[in-house]
Amino acid sequence: MKRIRPSLAATATLAWAAAALLPVLVSATPASATPTCTGTSVVIGNNGFDIRVPTVGNAHPNQFECILGPGDSSTAVARLQIDLDTCYGDTLTADGIYGTNTENAIKAIQRADGIPVDGIYGPVTMIGFLYKETGANLEPPDCTWNPAAG
Repeated sequence: MKRIRPSLAATATLAWAAAALLPVLVSATPASATPTCTGTSVVIGNNGFDIRVPTVGNAHPNQFECILGPGDSSTAVARLQIDLDTCYGDTLTADGIYGTNTENAIKAIQRADGIPVDGIYGPVTMIGFLYKETGANLEPPDCTWNPAAG
């Protein structure tokens, strides 16, 4: 059987192409990456009252499949903190910064719901998450889940 040996020029060309493409291949973002929540939107909760949920941007009610995690800072984080305080009894300040206390509160919810505990609010966590209802005659406010999240 005869061996085929690549020429030196072909080997050099392949090495150059690989070196040129490596940064692109390593830094490519997967197409299925979940975006970060940056705003909030009002949707109708399970009990028929409005709830404000973290979304991809402000007033994007159908774009709530987004994530929040340690280091994030936005109105979406502040809304999450309000819900954690009102619906779960966590004494969090709604400062809009996803810090250790917010992460620990999300981990506790994940443990209670029997889902993977990673401290990140995202599509799996939001399915059973309770949100503060808003509307007339809601003193104290009640909490409900987002039916569109499940």
